[in-house]
Amino acid sequence: MASSTESSGPSSGPKDDMEALRADLEALRADMASLTKHVGETVRSKAKSASDQAKTAKSSAEEAAKAQFERVEKELEERPWTVLGIAVAVGFILGRLVR
Repeated sequence: MASSTESSGPSSGPKDDMEALRADLEALRADMASLTKHVGETVRSKAKSASDQAKTAKSSAEEAAKAQFERVEKELEERPWTVLGIAVAVGFILGRLVR
């Protein structure tokens, strides 16, 4: 059987336990704030990297499309009848397939 003197002895009381809990909660708050900041910085860094890669890919695609357009345009200027014949043939084939 425990006596009332054992609880008020050298062991910590409810006040000390509450102070320890408050200190632990404050440390947890600080850790969570640090973690949130770190995750935010990481996400921003990854988003910027992805954005830069997308811009590079867009630029490359635009250059490739422009080069292809210029090639077709040059072909049109050099051989207009050949291009017209190919266009008629493709139109005829597509017309037959749609029927």
